[in-house]
Amino acid sequence: MLNEDGLLPEITELKEVYNSLDALHQLLTGKVKKKPKPEFDD
Repeated sequence: MLNEDGLLPEITELKEVYNSLDALHQLLTGKVKKKPKPEFDD
């Protein structure tokens, strides 16, 4: 019903919101996951 009325956001928007909230939660709880630096062969 919600989807038919166009009230649900697109899946990409949901993923962006989730990632933002997850990052905020990690900052607030002190459990920040550090991403490894990408290694490029120059």
